[in-house]
Amino acid sequence: RRGARSSPACRLQQPARRWSDLPGRPGDASARWLRADRGSASVLVALWSVVLTMLVAAGVALSSALAAREAVAAAADLAALAGASATLTEPGTACTRAATIARANGATLTDCRVGGTEVWVVAQAPAPPAVRWLVPGRGSHLRARAHAELTAEDP
Repeated sequence: RRGARSSPACRLQQPARRWSDLPGRPGDASARWLRADRGSASVLVALWSVVLTMLVAAGVALSSALAAREAVAAAADLAALAGASATLTEPGTACTRAATIARANGATLTDCRVGGTEVWVVAQAPAPPAVRWLVPGRGSHLRARAHAELTAEDP
């Protein structure tokens, strides 16, 4: 029928003709929210980059501190062994020999005791900057103790 008006329930919805008429497009409330959120991923990436960089730096510092501690312990062990071997040939020079070996390994002997064929030593070396960064107030030196004893086995 011509001229008859159809009810609103019977009308088909017209398809969107403009880009801005679609949901989520400019002019829509959700589009304003998306525009306000623009660039937030850059901020999150920057923050996570800083966090990851700090974690890597702490890991490197920790590994440096552990390596320095092992080096001082090795120097003390070698000094104690050298001192114990010197007790067989020249007992009076055991601590001198231990100090020489500790110095050759980058440490300083701070204490040395000899008892028969046993030698107890304490060695120290400068701590790397990482130790001072990780543990403030700890001190500027790392210390290690070692003990060596020569024993004879009967054949």
